[in-house]
Amino acid sequence: MIFTEHGVLMLSSVLSSERAISVNIYIMRIFTKTHHLLANNPIYQAISDKIKRKTDNYTKNIEVVF
Repeated sequence: MIFTEHGVLMLSSVLSSERAISVNIYIMRIFTKTHHLLANNPIYQAISDKIKRKTDNYTKNIEVVF
C-alpha cells in the first residue's frame, strides 16, 4: 500500500504518539526531497508533462461522455 503526501498528512492528524510524529516528519522530508529531485530533472519533467497531457485528454473524454 502507498500513501500520497496528503494521505500521510491526514494520517498524522489521527496518530499522535511520539513515534508516529517522528515517522511522519521523516516521511514528509522524503516526499519533499523526492519532489525537489523530480521537479528539477528535465527527463522526469518531460515524463510528468506527458502524463499530464494524457490525464487532461482522459478528463475531456469523460466530460464528453457525461
